[in-house]
Amino acid sequence: MGGRQRRTHRTPRQKSGTNLSVNVEADPRRWIANHIGSCFRYLAQIPSRDDRKKHNRIALGLIATVVFALGPLGYSLMELHPCGAWFCWVVALLCGGYSFWSIASGARWIRIAILVVATSVFAFYAHRWVYFYTELDSFFVNPGVFIVEGSGDWLLLVTSQNTHRPLSSVHMILQDIVTAHAIPNERDPAIREAMIRGGTIEKFYPEIGPTTLTDPIRWRPIDVNNQEYSIQARYRIGERVFFSTEEIRIVNIGTKFISAERMTEAPVWQFSVTVRNQSGKILMHCVSPKFPHDARWVAGPACLPGPNYAPLPRSLCARCFSDGFELFASP
Repeated sequence: MGGRQRRTHRTPRQKSGTNLSVNVEADPRRWIANHIGSCFRYLAQIPSRDDRKKHNRIALGLIATVVFALGPLGYSLMELHPCGAWFCWVVALLCGGYSFWSIASGARWIRIAILVVATSVFAFYAHRWVYFYTELDSFFVNPGVFIVEGSGDWLLLVTSQNTHRPLSSVHMILQDIVTAHAIPNERDPAIREAMIRGGTIEKFYPEIGPTTLTDPIRWRPIDVNNQEYSIQARYRIGERVFFSTEEIRIVNIGTKFISAERMTEAPVWQFSVTVRNQSGKILMHCVSPKFPHDARWVAGPACLPGPNYAPLPRSLCARCFSDGFELFASP
């Protein structure tokens, strides 16, 4: 008899599991329909007053936390660390969502729909604001345009195209690298001195903002067909001081230009532009499609067609946890 009892005895869990598997195997459509119906009944159900009262104290406490702590904290962090600000507001949204779920009356599906809409709107504005406040603000010299005069002049352009917030106390030093390399080979002291003086330009701008007009720098290079410039800039954004460097290389891959009178074909200009922060991290890099590459001047995203001089794409993680242009000095 003991053996027969062991063969016939089953625990409640064994019975329910066996019945569940038998029901699913016997009629899976009916089993799925029953569960879907249960979900709909749960969503359509209105919680009782007693059920809501149990969570009122916790919900009201969370609302007080949101209003008096996380909200002001996030606002104070907006400009200093926008990702930290929105993290505070995400926590505030979670607390507010729980409070709304606990206090509000109505069918569950209505409350879920309201929370989904509120979360979607919040996510849209969070993404937009984080990307806006984490854009890199930098001093930038556009490679400019060719001027067909004499042996060829070049117009470099100090622009505000990568400036979203005003840069103040901007100090720029622009050096013609080709001229600097040619100075040791010049034997005439007077010409060498003129090359030293004329190979570097230093300028100061009280402020460069989004609406600042372009400042053109007219330059007469030694060889207009092969140009290289190095720009160093030091500037302030608010109370912080930043430093950046820019390298520009301009090459004519078409018929060599000698003078305006002897020009028979238009030059084919190719550009390479690289901007780095103080630690040498590349923040902007673009190269024309036919630019001649070597070990130093490597390939990159195309600058042309179109003046697409903009910082390299950065992920949300990079925007939140790196400054881009690092702090150079205390004010």
